[in-house]
Amino acid sequence: MEAKFEEVCDSKFHIAMRWIRLLQHGITIPNYLKDKNISSVIIYGATDFAIRLVEEFIRAEQLRNIKAISDKLITCEGMYDYQGIPCVSPDRITKYVQEDTLVIITPMGWAETIKRELEGWGVKKLITIQELIYDICSEMNEKMAGVKDENNSRSQ
Repeated sequence: MEAKFEEVCDSKFHIAMRWIRLLQHGITIPNYLKDKNISSVIIYGATDFAIRLVEEFIRAEQLRNIKAISDKLITCEGMYDYQGIPCVSPDRITKYVQEDTLVIITPMGWAETIKRELEGWGVKKLITIQELIYDICSEMNEKMAGVKDENNSRSQ
């Protein structure tokens, strides 16, 4: 069952706040992915989060790492592009998937359905924007806790 409208709105707000927090700490999604040796990304969904993600890749000078943008509203291949990135229908996404390609799913209300569909087509590396931002925040919090523990031990 997909998320209710209110849940999706709450999730979007919390994700946006966490993303802003990351940016305030100088942490970007493109650089995080680069540190994880992920250099090939496909963005699924024509959402505001997808646009912000593309903008972040542009600012990080890593736009070339986005291999395609896909959405169910895109019904053909090659007729459209966004910032030079090919826009493709979901059934053509596998053409752009390489071994190390990570597909980032940006629509929150349909994320699980999209995941199942893409997995059915053989796409192996999938993550929602929500999971990605939570993972980055979790790592950031662990590092910050380690710094605090280190500072506390020095002061004793």
